[in-house]
Amino acid sequence: MEILMKKNKKQKNKNKRPASSKKNPAKKPLKKSLKAKHKSKAKPKKIKATKKKLDEAIKTERLVTRGKERGFVTYDEILREFPTIENDIIFLDELYEKLHTLGIDILEGGGLLEIPEEETGKKYAYSRGDSSYDSIQMYLREIGQYPLIAGSMEKELAKRIEKGDVDAKNLLMKANLRLVVSIAKKYANRSPDLTLLDLIQEGNLGLHKAVEKFDWTKG
Repeated sequence: MEILMKKNKKQKNKNKRPASSKKNPAKKPLKKSLKAKHKSKAKPKKIKATKKKLDEAIKTERLVTRGKERGFVTYDEILREFPTIENDIIFLDELYEKLHTLGIDILEGGGLLEIPEEETGKKYAYSRGDSSYDSIQMYLREIGQYPLIAGSMEKELAKRIEKGDVDAKNLLMKANLRLVVSIAKKYANRSPDLTLLDLIQEGNLGLHKAVEKFDWTKG
């Protein structure tokens, strides 16, 4: 009897061991589920980036369609589609190059170079009869006639400047005058002693020096 009881105990112990060993593998799927959660969290960023690109493509196509019908688009139209385009210089350059390649002109219609009506009480706004106001408006109309150029064209002009081509130098200067005005508008209210006209003049001097020192090999 004692021998039989001992055998029964041994068999019971053997039966219990597999039960404990079965519990350990059950923890592994938890790690996989945690990894799956991390992967699912990363997806919204990719979706958001793709959505932005798609939105840009749709808006660009609208401008292209309008430009092909008339042969041009205005700056106001560009700003209506892309209100913050001045903050993304790379995309702005790509858009100009695309329109230029398709033979679509970009005409000055306000916006980028115009003094906004709601800001007429600020430091850089002048009365309609003011000579400074007239000077700025004349200047904006004049530089609006100069076409913007792509980065590849800038390098070509820089190579010509390096060889002493004065016309290339003037062309590169004129193509960047709008950028000077855009920057001047942002800083007009930060200095109590400088008007918009002063800032534009200072900016043009800086542009002249930048063109002189521009190294096309460094971009």
